[in-house]
Amino acid sequence: QKDDLPEIWRQLIEAGFETGHAYAKALRMAKTCVGSTWCRYGVGDSVGLGVELENRYKGIRTPHKMKFGVSGCTRECSEAQGKDVGIIATEKGWNLYVCGNGGMKPRHADLLAADIDRETLIKYLDRFMMFYIRTADKLTRTAPWLE
Repeated sequence: QKDDLPEIWRQLIEAGFETGHAYAKALRMAKTCVGSTWCRYGVGDSVGLGVELENRYKGIRTPHKMKFGVSGCTRECSEAQGKDVGIIATEKGWNLYVCGNGGMKPRHADLLAADIDRETLIKYLDRFMMFYIRTADKLTRTAPWLE
């Protein structure tokens, strides 16, 4: 029943669950594939990296919603190149893609850095996020901002 919702939410929060950012101008989610943990093609821990990124950027306000995709191999099951930030594991590290989107005018993301280690990836992503936040007009997604 609708009247039960406040109590249900209270119990979920007490159990450690968080409410999402379904409508916020912030990181919505990091979509991941199952990665090297469960997939025979996986060369990178996409789930672990996705969780780390969600926790790192959770609640940071951005000019518009942001979506991340993290794939454990170049098969790209998380559709990383169609996200604002896409990360794809390679045999040599991680490829970082930026400014992609789906929707009415889909755009593949641009490769910002190739075969970088996890620490460098986070450093580049921090800088990309700050540059986008400081220079994009309100309600501008990353793809049109780049254009």
